[in-house]
Amino acid sequence: MTSPSSSDANAPSPAAEAARARRLRAAFEHAVLGVALVDRAGRIVEANPALERMLGYAAGALPGASFEQVLPPTALGLDPAALPALWGGTLRLPVMEREVPRADGQRCWTRIHLALVRDEAGTSEHLLAQLADATLQRRVEAEFEREQALLDQLFETSPAGLILGDAQGRILRANAEFTRLFGYTNEEALGRTPEELITPDEQRVEVRELSGQIAQGGQVSVETVRRHKDGHLREVSVSGTLVPLPNGEVAAYVMYQDIAARKAMERALREASITDPLTGLANRRGFFHLAEREWKLAGRRGEDLLLLYLDVDNFKEINDRFGHAEGDQVLRELAALLQDAFRTTDVVARLRTPDVVARLGGDEFVVLAIGAAAGAETLLAARLREALARYNAEGARPYSVSLSLGMVRHSASGAASIDELLAAADHQMYAAKRARA
Repeated sequence: MTSPSSSDANAPSPAAEAARARRLRAAFEHAVLGVALVDRAGRIVEANPALERMLGYAAGALPGASFEQVLPPTALGLDPAALPALWGGTLRLPVMEREVPRADGQRCWTRIHLALVRDEAGTSEHLLAQLADATLQRRVEAEFEREQALLDQLFETSPAGLILGDAQGRILRANAEFTRLFGYTNEEALGRTPEELITPDEQRVEVRELSGQIAQGGQVSVETVRRHKDGHLREVSVSGTLVPLPNGEVAAYVMYQDIAARKAMERALREASITDPLTGLANRRGFFHLAEREWKLAGRRGEDLLLLYLDVDNFKEINDRFGHAEGDQVLRELAALLQDAFRTTDVVARLRTPDVVARLGGDEFVVLAIGAAAGAETLLAARLREALARYNAEGARPYSVSLSLGMVRHSASGAASIDELLAAADHQMYAAKRARA
């Protein structure tokens, strides 16, 4: 009696083979991927439910169908003439993403892998086609691309100058408005920092502080100036914040807005609010604004101030006899006379800045002489008398204009306020007017 060989002893039993076949069939039937087995005649031998659902076919409709009719080679991006090479094993295909036809005429995106199934002798018996539904992924990618295109469009067409910088502050991207504002194209800006590109020397500390705040996750906003490529300065608002990138790194998003027109309007409104419209001098509000500043500067420099309070004598008579237009003309001419007499620095009064000349209202004027040296009162009063004498001599008017003057010195060590100084000068002026009556 012949004993069985060891190979026969290790062979799986028919029951084990049947169980294995059932498992493979179950895996085939329940696979998420669509799977088809195609013979050398081009017929689909097996197709699982996932493939039928993916391509819109009824259950059991695919076996026996022509693979090339279900999935034409051209739909797979294949040249039909190249199929023999595929069967011969000389054509190897990567995983492909293709939009393939469905039974209902619609199309769906799939990820396709084609592989040969060989027998024990190595002969290619079947073609295994595996298809994964990529419709959702494509939809997500299309939505992402659409949003990215929209963001790109918003970035490029933004009415504000925009830059995106890396963690080191180097510019990764600049938009068209940035180019209009500062003259640098995106290509010229790439790899450079705003500090070296558009920052005036006097603003470099400010830029470093802002960059530090942004790097720590803060949001910054400031109105300042930046330098154009040709060297001139632009008034801009600068806003910045930190932006997380998809790769886990961070970038700085900085926005520049042109505020030159607004600043010019603000200056014009501020100027109008502190300027007398008739004479162009500072009005009462403007006088106190400027005088308070000079008061503080004089205190730091240890300098004296002289306050001159002037009133036009008999101004009501000029208005009554010659009309208000004539009176207004006199006020304008006296304003010019005072500006000329107290315009610039001179040796006598040692004035470091132009004096503050203002019309407080009506026919009352005031002059704050800056840095007045000892004895300047007499010299300034004489200068004013000479200027007024020339005005009357050259005017050819049927009347003469005279001024009553009160003058008060403020020492750098004094404690008086501008209001108290003005009241004292006003008191002296009226005393002088009464003495002339």
